[in-house]
Amino acid sequence: MSEQFEEYLNEAISEPNPINRAEKLINWETAPVARLAHPREDHLIPLMVVVGAAGDDAGHRVFVDKVFNVAMASYRFGD
Repeated sequence: MSEQFEEYLNEAISEPNPINRAEKLINWETAPVARLAHPREDHLIPLMVVVGAAGDDAGHRVFVDKVFNVAMASYRFGD
């Protein structure tokens, strides 16, 4: 289940157009199983801050794994 939400985040964060990227992240609740994967926003807020600080730089997934059957990923921004 969490894999679906992680895929949505990956697509949103790696979106090259910063306006489209921001729109996808603002509307994260429309992602598949969003509220099942994140009942509260507390774990997503730091990601939103980093995306905002990155400006026009798209993110790139550098790590993805499962812990207790939950998908978790790390992203890098900038060149």
